[in-house]
Amino acid sequence: MLSDLRRTIDAITTMVIEDDQPDIAATAPAGRAWKVTDRLSPADLNQLVASFRQGVTIAELVARYGISRTSVRSVLRQHGARRHPKRGS
Repeated sequence: MLSDLRRTIDAITTMVIEDDQPDIAATAPAGRAWKVTDRLSPADLNQLVASFRQGVTIAELVARYGISRTSVRSVLRQHGARRHPKRGS
């Protein structure tokens, strides 16, 4: 019985080691983190900014585009998107 368990563990260990490669091929260049521009087209980025300016929340944009809150805020900052004018202007 113990030998059966040992064979099973050895078989599972072998399968895990042989199947260690991911099933999904990355499209980003090797050695570099995916940028938002790797995941969204220029049209998507423009629509994201326009939606924000029309009142869509950051949380809704995160869900809609499948990117992080930090990425959404970065895109908005890069496009100078603000809902409110700068103070003192």
